[in-house]
Amino acid sequence: MPLAVNEFVSNLRYDGARTNLFQVEITNPVVSSGDNLLPFLCRAASIPESSINNIQLPYKGRTLNFAGVRPPFDPWQVTVINDEDFMIRNALETWHNYINSLRGNLRRFPSPSPQEYKSVAKVYQLGKLDEVIRVYQFFGIWPQQISSINLDYGDDNIQQFGVTFVYDWYEIVEGTTGNAGGA
Repeated sequence: MPLAVNEFVSNLRYDGARTNLFQVEITNPVVSSGDNLLPFLCRAASIPESSINNIQLPYKGRTLNFAGVRPPFDPWQVTVINDEDFMIRNALETWHNYINSLRGNLRRFPSPSPQEYKSVAKVYQLGKLDEVIRVYQFFGIWPQQISSINLDYGDDNIQQFGVTFVYDWYEIVEGTTGNAGGA
């Protein structure tokens, strides 16, 4: 039975969540100077994927499927707009160098504890009235890779670069709509 357009529209009660209404906050444990700029200059990010491994068990010619454990979380990537002060990139590179210095190949934190370099980040999904409708928080996050910035005489665009973060887990820590868990 085909659905009528008016039925579709009546079931999309909030006019659909928008991909361009978001904000990202990342707490840099080494240099906080870029933390206040990142919510404005983070051009792209994502809400993390959620998956559970599948355990297959053959039984009398059939394969049965059972829920396993969660696999390691995929790296999280953001795209940052670079300004001429390189404030955010410099802060991220400094964080990176404290984890493992370019020249000495050594950790520069006061202790070898991973808690020194791991931090937290949040992705806010915003509504069309600029209200927070969902918050995803990453725990144990650190920058694994800061991408190159291509330079080109024939290109007249504003620079941007990607950052790949790895993290231990995430939780849904706030949400005014829906009924998803986060524990």
